[in-house]
Amino acid sequence: MMAADSKGVFTTVSGNRESVAMVSKIYQRSNVYFSMAGVTSNNSQNFNVARLIDAELQNFTTWPEVTNRIKRSVERALLPYLNYIKSANNNLYRNNLVASDYFTSVCLIGIKNKTPYAHLLGFKVTDGATINVTTEEISYGKGNLKDAVYYLGQKTAINKYMQSVQRVTMTPEKFVEKLVSVQAASTPKLVGGPIDILRITPSGVKWIRRKKGTPVVLP
Repeated sequence: MMAADSKGVFTTVSGNRESVAMVSKIYQRSNVYFSMAGVTSNNSQNFNVARLIDAELQNFTTWPEVTNRIKRSVERALLPYLNYIKSANNNLYRNNLVASDYFTSVCLIGIKNKTPYAHLLGFKVTDGATINVTTEEISYGKGNLKDAVYYLGQKTAINKYMQSVQRVTMTPEKFVEKLVSVQAASTPKLVGGPIDILRITPSGVKWIRRKKGTPVVLP
């Protein structure tokens, strides 16, 4: 299952300008859906994580092979872009990127051998001086399916809420909606708008809620 809010906050590298827009955060290429958080695009620098992922998914072979290609592709693009941010705004680079758990996160879900499959990628800087980027990965599919919740982007309020939850009694659909709503109430400037919810089962895809324009299908 995948859920996403609709608020996009865009900040210039200089930090002088910030804009907000309603966006669709769930993308689709064939029978694979993906979403991202953090540092994901900069048109002036020709940096766009969604297009990198989409390009690799167009040549889908196997899940392990395509996720490995996506990881390598994003890592290659991140290095020059992080160098650009470091030179343009070193405070932003150190305080917001180097200090964060993951400055870019990616989640992909789909069907593998008639079983729902999920793969998560988290990119972080382990050496700020030389910009050493490492990737952490988690995969769920046949043989290791279990109940787990992962959230990308803003999550302080979600973490606090999860610590108070002893047992989940609501449906999975209501639960993921609750998590996004909790964060939106805590950080309304960063999270908000309609919530898109997608569920993948062995029989196919079911949209629980989605607004117009979701999913995004790149040309």
